[in-house]
Amino acid sequence: MRKILLSVVLATTLALTSCQFDDSDIWGKLDEYGQSIKDHEQRISALEELCKQMNTNIEALQTLVNALEKRDYVTNVSEVRSNGEVIGYTISFAYSDTITIYHGKDGQDGANGADGKDGYTPQIGVMKDTDGIYYWTLDGEWLLDAKGNKIKAVGTDGADGKDGQDGANGSDGKDGQNGTNGTDGKDGADGKDGITPQLKIENDYWYVSYDNGATWVQLGKATGEDGKDGQDGNDGADGSDGADGEDGDSIFKSVTQDDEYVYFNLADGTMITLPKHDKENIQFEDLQVKAICCKNWDTNNDGELSYAEAAAVTTCENMIEQFYNNTNILAFTELQYFTGLTSSPDFGGSSIWKVTLPKQITAIGGFAGCNLKDIIIPDNVEIPEYAFNQTTIKGSIVIGKGVNVNKASYGYNDAFVDCRAKELVVNCNIHSHNAGVYGWFHDNYFEKITIGNNVSTIGEAAFYQSRAVEELYIPDSVTEIGRYAFSNCYSLKKVTISGTTSIGWCAFDGCSCLTEVYCKSTTPPSGNDFMFPTGIKIYVPSTSVESYKSAICWKNYTIEPYDFE
Repeated sequence: MRKILLSVVLATTLALTSCQFDDSDIWGKLDEYGQSIKDHEQRISALEELCKQMNTNIEALQTLVNALEKRDYVTNVSEVRSNGEVIGYTISFAYSDTITIYHGKDGQDGANGADGKDGYTPQIGVMKDTDGIYYWTLDGEWLLDAKGNKIKAVGTDGADGKDGQDGANGSDGKDGQNGTNGTDGKDGADGKDGITPQLKIENDYWYVSYDNGATWVQLGKATGEDGKDGQDGNDGADGSDGADGEDGDSIFKSVTQDDEYVYFNLADGTMITLPKHDKENIQFEDLQVKAICCKNWDTNNDGELSYAEAAAVTTCENMIEQFYNNTNILAFTELQYFTGLTSSPDFGGSSIWKVTLPKQITAIGGFAGCNLKDIIIPDNVEIPEYAFNQTTIKGSIVIGKGVNVNKASYGYNDAFVDCRAKELVVNCNIHSHNAGVYGWFHDNYFEKITIGNNVSTIGEAAFYQSRAVEELYIPDSVTEIGRYAFSNCYSLKKVTISGTTSIGWCAFDGCSCLTEVYCKSTTPPSGNDFMFPTGIKIYVPSTSVESYKSAICWKNYTIEPYDFE
């Protein structure tokens, strides 16, 4: 059409040029027609993009309704940007298809004497009726089919038909026969899926179809009428500017979220709210763990473990064999929801690397041979012998206050023997037991050992032969260091002791790399001649040098003054 119009204008222009007429008006008209066609094409292109986004939003809205019906939940919300501006959102679900939602953009400023108000845009939405089903709406009214019925936004399966009852036996005649049994009733047919309305623009009007494009119903005009040119004033002033365009239209007015929910606010005022996680059933990170848990505690046999079912569990002894030596399981962070447990399962020999323990437990099962990311042992928990024997922790072990270890049958306290970790954080007293026994943490590979400020006692041989630690700080709260407590820690280079009053026999003996000991106590702690390796320097407060040099257990070491801040 554009090419034909331009050809006619050019032909007319050539003919008139040979007659030496003033052709400036013709060229002006050509520019005017060309600009008009350009504006028209831009307007059509913008409307087509709007129609495309509207249909995308309609399909997204139906997915939202389906997600509500299926009790699905949102897993991710990300922004969709164009030229640096947010124009919509991509929504991901646990089970439903990912959708993209567009919100309306601000209208462009009108040019001088340009288009009037924006054309009509149909307002598609959904609304729940008294039957609990969502139906499509148009401009706030129910969208009806040709028979006047509301159009569902989601399909519902039909119920199965009931079996027919058997016919009664016929009465006996002379040679009467028994009546035949009635036939079973047919199963009810599945309900049809909800129909998604479709929009299109044709001949400058909106059309809607609610039968998958078989028929179309004309709605309002899709484009506004052109505004009149501004009239020249007495002083020949230019016409006034056209008014600003109205905000772009969209089904979705906004999408917001908090820690628990995502809120979809529709333009017609409807609010659809979807959770960010399943509110009834636990979402297991490890499907192998889910299978074990459902096998044991899925009481309603729905293939899921609800929070209520997990909270009702009071013992996990029947799970020990299912976890032991199971190299398929990796994570059991959902154990935190088992609020009825007082002891945790034994994971020994499995490949599990991430577990979150319930806060209320009083006894912890074993993790011998496991490879864990981190482990937090709650306050006042009892740990069995060898619980972390040969366990590797890629991060840290944090041991709460009041934690205790069952004494093994041989008298050892081998809870963490041969254990590896980036850091050990101890917030409980490490008690001594029988004379000559090894402590909780002997023969370990902890790269860093942190003693909490509420620890007062480090018991006998507690950290005997800790092979990896290089530096150690013992806080003011620790008053007693038991004998052999850090003996044979052959990587240890520096020790700072703050408020200790008693150091046991050979507490740091065999620490062959130890060269610096800083003792902040102004009064020399009690001890013996074999507390530290011979020949090392002990740095003490400048005002206490003579006190240390004269103390029997300190006089065989080189005492140096040091100004502690």
